[in-house]
Amino acid sequence: METRNDWDINNLDHKYPYVLLSKEDGRILSRLNLSLTEKISDLYSVRISDYRERAFAIGSTNVVHYGQEFIITDRSSDTVYYLSQEKKLAPLFVRDPSISDKKQFILSLNFTSDTYLYFTSFEYNMEKSIEQFNRGENFPHIVFNYYVMNLYTGQIFSIDEMPTLSRDVCTPKSVTVKEIFSDILKEDLENGKLDGKLKQIAQNINEEDNPVIEIIKH
Repeated sequence: METRNDWDINNLDHKYPYVLLSKEDGRILSRLNLSLTEKISDLYSVRISDYRERAFAIGSTNVVHYGQEFIITDRSSDTVYYLSQEKKLAPLFVRDPSISDKKQFILSLNFTSDTYLYFTSFEYNMEKSIEQFNRGENFPHIVFNYYVMNLYTGQIFSIDEMPTLSRDVCTPKSVTVKEIFSDILKEDLENGKLDGKLKQIAQNINEEDNPVIEIIKH
C-alpha cells in the first residue's frame, strides 16, 4: 500500500494548518495553536497484482459545531480538541491506538447535542480490501464502532448504531440534518414504518422526486 504525502514539516503553514479567516475578504486572521508533526494522507494506492492498482480516498468529518463553539479532530493528531469562542483550544480526549502505530484507525465526528458528542471510529483491513477489489467490489473493508461522550463528565459509552448521521452543514447545537431519498421514503411508507409529518410527506411524493431533508431536534 502506498500513500500520497507531500507534507513539509519545515513549512509552518503545514505544521499549523487550522486558520481563522475573515468573512469579509478571506484574509487569514490567525492560526490555531494546533500543530501536526506528521500528516497522514487520505489518498491510497493499493497494488492488487503486478499489473493492477486501485486508488481510493478515505474521508472523515473533522469538525462539528457545538453551539457557537467547535470540536476538532484530525487524522494526523491523537487529541480531539474543543475550540471556544475565545479561540482557546482544550483537549477533550486522546485516541488509542496512536497515529504513531501506523494503523488504519480513524475517528470521525458525527454531531453534538446539549450534552453529548457522537462519533465513530473505524479501522481499515487492507488485506480484506484487496480481496474485495479482486472480486470487483469498489469499497475497502471497514469496521465501524459508535460512541457517545458526555461533554460534562468526560464519560464515553459505546452504542450499537449511530441514531442519525448529520451532513456537513452548519446547524445549531442539538440539531442534525438527514437526507432521505424519496424511493426509500416510499418503501418505508408501504411497510408501515412512518407516522406524523414524514408519513404525510411520503404520501404526496413520487419515487423519483428530490430527496427529503429531515431536521431533527434532539
